Amino acid sequence: MYTLRIDMPVSLGRMVVLALLARLAREHPALAIDARFSEAYVDLIKDGIDVAIRTGHLRDSSLVARQIGSQELVLFAAPSYLERAGRPRTLSDLKGHTAVLFRVPSTGRERPWNFRAGGRNVDFLPKSRVRVDHGDALVQAAVQGMGLGQVPHYMVAEELGSGALVELLPALRPAPMPIWAVMPSSRLMPQRVRAILDLIEATPGALPAAPSVRPDREISRIHRSGRR
Repeated sequence: MYTLRIDMPVSLGRMVVLALLARLAREHPALAIDARFSEAYVDLIKDGIDVAIRTGHLRDSSLVARQIGSQELVLFAAPSYLERAGRPRTLSDLKGHTAVLFRVPSTGRERPWNFRAGGRNVDFLPKSRVRVDHGDALVQAAVQGMGLGQVPHYMVAEELGSGALVELLPALRPAPMPIWAVMPSSRLMPQRVRAILDLIEATPGALPAAPSVRPDREISRIHRSGRR
């Protein structure tokens, strides 16, 4: 029996990676899995981690990284909230809306919203009455009409598909963020690590693609009618 020790963000791990680990366990009966779910950056060598799943910019250049996918941030709200508060049409409109913000557990700080406007990245930290430290809770708070939220696309795919949530300002989505498999620097990759990486590469759709960017329906209607 040999053990794969893997660390991953909570929501990405629960919603995406866990299914891959279940398949890996079926295909490799002699493999034990030690899966750790955390939003904190762990020290792979100190904590004995074989591979960590991380997103965005990598802090430690001494690690070996392989991109395994990408994620896109989407802004959303429930129809009940939009009926009550109106639909934002521009970035400046967001100042008048209620936000549900994610509080980063490791720092206690709110994570700003990210957009791409005018060819540049824009960070915006709205005022908020609601803060949560768990992505799933943020999504559910938005479903309950508590305000606007922004999370990676895979976390709200079901809610957007059912109409429980509506994407806002889709044309202003920020650039996709890479998803990495990160390993300690080593000449030889352990077979247990190679097994999970090979499975990811051999499984189309293991990491779901973001929905296509489509113009905001309300903005399109206004432009067609000539209203400003």
